[in-house]
Amino acid sequence: MTSRQIEWIPEEAFVGLAFAVTGLARFISEKCNLSLGGWLILWYVKAEGRVSAEGPVILRYELSQVLEAKGFSNSNITKLLDTLLAKELIARHSLTPTEREALFGCPDGNRLAVTLTAAGEQKIEEFKRELRASFESWRVQQTGPMRRLLKSLRPIALALARALIGKRKKSSRAIAA
Repeated sequence: MTSRQIEWIPEEAFVGLAFAVTGLARFISEKCNLSLGGWLILWYVKAEGRVSAEGPVILRYELSQVLEAKGFSNSNITKLLDTLLAKELIARHSLTPTEREALFGCPDGNRLAVTLTAAGEQKIEEFKRELRASFESWRVQQTGPMRRLLKSLRPIALALARALIGKRKKSSRAIAA
């Protein structure tokens, strides 16, 4: 990386990111009664889970691999899953060879799975409603020029989000392989 590339990112961006991450964690805790880790697991199962009658399902082994690659310890993953299970936001179960083959293309291998329950789906929707309402409450208090700026940034933010999702999916597939 050249010094020009490093200079492109202003110091305020790092401070803003730190405030955004801690603010998001606090928001999730206060509004949804979840930890940031628990929230990430719900979103990952929803985004990457295979479609089943019970809800999105993912192999426990795959979920652990992805989370460990992101810095979570196995014991922390187990605690997060136990908490989500106690809140009935996920279900843990063992797939039959027939179910595993139907969902994952192979009857052999690890059969422990995690499924996002209807309550887990509702929790995700609750988060989205709360965040949109909070943002809208903040947005309407802004000046006209700031609201116009926010509106003009929406397509850029959407393009950035799509690029990040595409990059994440590629790296998730590489980890799972």
